[in-house]
Amino acid sequence: MWCAGIVRSKARSRRFALRAALGSGNACFTCKVDARPLSATGCEISVDVGIASLITTSEGEQVVHPGWYRGAQRKLRVLQRRLARRRKGRTSRRKVVQVLQWQHERVANQRKDFLNRLAHRLIEHSRGRMRPSPGG
Repeated sequence: MWCAGIVRSKARSRRFALRAALGSGNACFTCKVDARPLSATGCEISVDVGIASLITTSEGEQVVHPGWYRGAQRKLRVLQRRLARRRKGRTSRRKVVQVLQWQHERVANQRKDFLNRLAHRLIEHSRGRMRPSPGG
């Protein structure tokens, strides 16, 4: 279970919140847990955020923009036109608004997930450079 480490550390729940967004519900627990800092590796990576590429690291690695918004623009364009044709106050308009909200949320979630994975990959890469190679 994902919260096994929290339970074992005897953390106390500080806050509990329920959130219903776009037909789905989420539960959020806030706990105070003792931080376990990562050991220092001694290596540093600088990251440049740019326009042509999403980031460029000090090692020269470039990560291009994934472009989910541009890919989703066609769906958003169709949904916006469909919404414009609906009359205000009608059930059909509310349904189109909900689908449009889901589409925007989907793009936002994709972007957030990509950035979290990228940050994790950069950390693991910087930590992996300083580890001794296996068998060596």
